[in-house]
Amino acid sequence: MGEVQGERQKLAHIISQSRHQDRQNWWLLGVGLACLVVGIGLSPVLAYLLPSSVGTRVASFIVGEKDRWNSGAMMMAISNPEGWQRVREDSQLVETNRDRIAACQKAASGQEKTQKPCIITVPAQQE
Repeated sequence: MGEVQGERQKLAHIISQSRHQDRQNWWLLGVGLACLVVGIGLSPVLAYLLPSSVGTRVASFIVGEKDRWNSGAMMMAISNPEGWQRVREDSQLVETNRDRIAACQKAASGQEKTQKPCIITVPAQQE
């Protein structure tokens, strides 16, 4: 009879450990999910608090572009498509006339109040 009582206690101990392990697994899952939510919530705050160069690298990583320049361009294009198109057109205009603009700046730096007109080429709008 003592042997049966001992086996019964062993089985009861095994069952209680199993229940305790299930409870621990649920606690582990809950804590893991809570940490995930807190981490996602804190990451923008931490990126804001970091120095600018690190924050922009984090933003570039999150956006998924190959570098910060392309990440910024993509964000600007999505945020304000018309404004981004104007930036691109203005950049093209300056690039096309870079040598003339440099010559005009050089000529203007030698003059005091009057300036000769500078002529630049404006390409036809491509559609």
